[in-house]
Amino acid sequence: MAKTTFPDAAPALAADTTVTKVILDNIEEAIYVRGAGRELLYINPAAERLTGWSSAEALKRPCFEVFGDEGAKCNLDCPIDRANRLDQAIFHTEGNLIDRRGQHKSVGVSISPVRDGEGITATVVLLRDVTQLRDLETTNLKTLMELEATHQRLQQSERRFRGFAELSHDWWWETDAEHRFSYMGGPNAAAREHMMGRRRDETVDTNLDPEAWTLFQECLDNYALFRDFIYPQDLKSGRRRWVKISGNPIFDANDVFLGYRGVGSDITTAVEENLSLRASAERDVLTGLLNRRGFENALKACRNDQRNAGARFGVVVIDLDGFKAINDEHGHQAGDQVLVEQAARLVDAVRDDDRVGRLGGDEFAILLRGLGENASADMVGAKLCESLSRPIRIQDDVRVQPGASIGIAMFPAHGDEPAALLEAADQAMYTAKRAGKNRHAIHEG
Repeated sequence: MAKTTFPDAAPALAADTTVTKVILDNIEEAIYVRGAGRELLYINPAAERLTGWSSAEALKRPCFEVFGDEGAKCNLDCPIDRANRLDQAIFHTEGNLIDRRGQHKSVGVSISPVRDGEGITATVVLLRDVTQLRDLETTNLKTLMELEATHQRLQQSERRFRGFAELSHDWWWETDAEHRFSYMGGPNAAAREHMMGRRRDETVDTNLDPEAWTLFQECLDNYALFRDFIYPQDLKSGRRRWVKISGNPIFDANDVFLGYRGVGSDITTAVEENLSLRASAERDVLTGLLNRRGFENALKACRNDQRNAGARFGVVVIDLDGFKAINDEHGHQAGDQVLVEQAARLVDAVRDDDRVGRLGGDEFAILLRGLGENASADMVGAKLCESLSRPIRIQDDVRVQPGASIGIAMFPAHGDEPAALLEAADQAMYTAKRAGKNRHAIHEG
């Protein structure tokens, strides 16, 4: 590990402690110190990686050239100056940074003025790269993997590194050789009483993701380093929290395993944003049903579940009869009204564990669990035809009656793959349409 040094102009930062070195050299947040005259006094390795400037190069340049937004424009409303004028820290604001290669990066910014008896002598700035988060990517929290000091040394050095630690969103922990928590610090310290002396898998419900926990336990059994293990945790409030942890095994001089030391982060916001984005990407905007992508994913999941269980299910494809004429005569707004009404009727006609989707235009599809006989399929087809053929009021005095042609295919009789089942149901739908419309047909094959 490279030795951390500080210039003479910043004596308050010149504490030569192991803990301070570890934090400054290994924390993944970029940290820099600006002097009272806007000069750069120090940048840590993470700041070098973020900006592309080495410490030696950066300290020869003005602050705005290394960390500013589009050069000197940051001087117009510099948040560091604002924090110094107010004489108070500014936490979790956001800004933009252009690195040495000209790449734009979004950063979270926290600013903390440093005082002595004569006033503010320097300002500590912490930057967190949130570019991937803003692009709704899932890896946006930073990792702190090495804390090389004992609890007593941490307490003795608390004043020296408190400002840096409090600006971090992460918490750090240690476990013993039996994987029981022996230390916890940082923002999650409130959970210390609940966690201390217990294994991690004793504090959460591992059944929420058993496969992930099995792999995690194998990692612990092999004393392996792990990074970015993500698991859900149901809180007493009923809310689900998502946690990301990384850990490094600790051995003594004789290679005897002592436990793990690592960090954790609450990534609930990022996970929920990502899940929301995925869910919205699988929904039809007009009807609220699954779109083609969402329906095909539901069909694949059902196929995998039922194949293992030896069960059967049905796929229904529906094409509205006379829909083009309604659009042409009454306009697209009336057509949209018909689509929304027919979508609602389809949802009402099936069970809660069935799935309804809009494949596009006036074509819909239904996934029917447990459907495996022609007699059952005939009953479903007749019920859907009756429901979809009822008149729809599109204006105060105007009613339309579109009807529907319906095709049905069954797993595994008419196909084993989702694409084959949809094709079989589609062929049956065209059979019904050729036979006179407003009727159903079961795939023959």
